[in-house]
Amino acid sequence: MPDSPPHVTKSLFQSKLEDLINFESMENGSNTPDLILARYLVSCLKTFDTATRARDNWYNEGKGIEENPRKGR
Repeated sequence: MPDSPPHVTKSLFQSKLEDLINFESMENGSNTPDLILARYLVSCLKTFDTATRARDNWYNEGKGIEENPRKGR
């Protein structure tokens, strides 16, 4: 059984993260395969990037004072 579906490409970062998780035995606490933990952490980073871009848009350009009560302060 392959580690991930054929349409999912693994980045070099994710591969290194898997190796690091495995090397440090970080998967032992949850008994979760390192490839799943690495995929999860990469997903968290992408979601955080999206959230910070949305936050920046909110404060810098996307909303008026009436839509964003903090902007006028």
